[in-house]
Amino acid sequence: MLLPWWERFPGTLEQELDAFQRAGMPARLNAEWQAAGVIRLEFTYKSDTETIPLYGIYPDLFPYVRPQVYAAELDLPRHRNPFAGNLCLIGRSTEYWSTHDRLADLVADQLPKLLTAARRNVGDPSPVPEEDQAEPITGYMPWPVGGGVLVDSAWHIPERTTGGTMTLVAQATDHSFKACVTRIAGDGLELVGLRGLSGVWDHSRTIEGRWVRLASPPRSFEPDALLRAAVEVNPGVLRPDFRNTGRISVDVVGVAFSEDLRPEVTGTGWLFVVRYRQPSATFMVRAGRAGGGDFVERIPELTGLRTKKVLLVGLGGIGAPVAIELIRAGISKLRVIDHDIVEPGPIVRWPLGLLYAGDSKVAALERFAKVNWPYANVVPARLAIGAVREKLDEPSDREQLDTLLDGVDLVFDATAELGIHYLLADLARDRGIPYVEAATKNGAWGGRIARLNSTPGSACRVCLQYALEEVDADPDRQLHVKSGGLHQPLGCADPTFTGAGFDVSSVALAGARLAIGTLLRGVEGGYPEPDWDVATINLRDSSGVATVPIWHTFRLQPHPSCRPPHGH
Repeated sequence: MLLPWWERFPGTLEQELDAFQRAGMPARLNAEWQAAGVIRLEFTYKSDTETIPLYGIYPDLFPYVRPQVYAAELDLPRHRNPFAGNLCLIGRSTEYWSTHDRLADLVADQLPKLLTAARRNVGDPSPVPEEDQAEPITGYMPWPVGGGVLVDSAWHIPERTTGGTMTLVAQATDHSFKACVTRIAGDGLELVGLRGLSGVWDHSRTIEGRWVRLASPPRSFEPDALLRAAVEVNPGVLRPDFRNTGRISVDVVGVAFSEDLRPEVTGTGWLFVVRYRQPSATFMVRAGRAGGGDFVERIPELTGLRTKKVLLVGLGGIGAPVAIELIRAGISKLRVIDHDIVEPGPIVRWPLGLLYAGDSKVAALERFAKVNWPYANVVPARLAIGAVREKLDEPSDREQLDTLLDGVDLVFDATAELGIHYLLADLARDRGIPYVEAATKNGAWGGRIARLNSTPGSACRVCLQYALEEVDADPDRQLHVKSGGLHQPLGCADPTFTGAGFDVSSVALAGARLAIGTLLRGVEGGYPEPDWDVATINLRDSSGVATVPIWHTFRLQPHPSCRPPHGH
């Protein structure tokens, strides 16, 4: 059993107390807390101008992580949790704390700086170094498990607008309340958005709620206190206005206020008070920022994908992970082709899982994307490319492919079918569309990724085939493949390769990087274009021993032996 830290590291507690004595802040050990298994030291900080009572609470895993210092009687506009009262003496990252540090030394060194920085006027330069980090009020509040209301960071609530009505798409259960705000109105203000998120939750209902704007941030995260603050602005919200969400009737009051969003930048923060009629309950729900701009904050190099369209063919172990990466990256439209259904066995290396067994792969991906990345536009096409038409009223491959290729910016081929590679590469070339293919081999010991630029004078798929044959003939560059034939699982109509999903995904991720770099080439600030056209990645050596990924890449040039019908 893990011992308390002062027993696991004998003498450490005594060293902490001695450090407080040397710093002129004698500390009292709270015996009641120690009996409960927690070390709490109470002490006083004195300067020439003030005396501040403080206490420090040590975490169970001290000294690996830092203690917290609390100032219950200190009122500061920043660098102090306004609810719990703990001080931001150093940055949040664990790198700022050393196992050799002593809390008394930290207080003596950092507290004077904190007081100086916290009391400066907003906008004035700080006389002491500060973390380049905003401190949103909502960041200090707990996020109840199973609850959240989605808003858009782009919405701005003017200070003159003190309240109004809002429309939400909501799902209420005994244990959670989830919703997205689709409209905010009041005093000449009307903000709309997030309607594309309305299908995220099953059995959701559109309801009306009310909102108010506080003149200052809330001082408590208790729902009753937050509601009292809202009532001071609009007494009418004291009386619930219950709306039916199915089995549960709810009343929702949104509370808007100004808070730090970025260093030296303020904006609108949100909290929500939710009241249930039956079972009777009142609770606070935090807001989650889910506007279109919020989804690109962490991926600025990929912003240009919001205007790009891709046709992806094949949703197996390579194609499905690539599809998800393109969707997560913010692709404007993803058209997907596959004829297969989701079978249980392959989910060991297929990303969506058993929930979708029996569904067509394209329908499963569309549904998965709609729920998890609702801004994505996935266009499914269940099509077996190359199949004969057994009925005259069936649409032709030619017509369907013409439609699916129309207006796309890149074709991604994950079929692992040589004949289809030639077909799709030629169709892309005819339209001047870049083409990328990715595949692995038996054992998933590695894989290949290739790009054809489809511009006049560039290499074609025949050139690529010549180049791959030359690579395969070179022992130093060839793709390592598990010996033996393919494996036919019980009940499966076709033999398949063996291999781990994480190895297959390594190839898929490399393919996604190549595709995205190709889509964004020439876009200022965009994700950089890879400096290669063809790559072989080996994850094992020729005998099957796992290695770090070993890459062989090269630029693809027109091959001297290639004589395609349309020329280069």
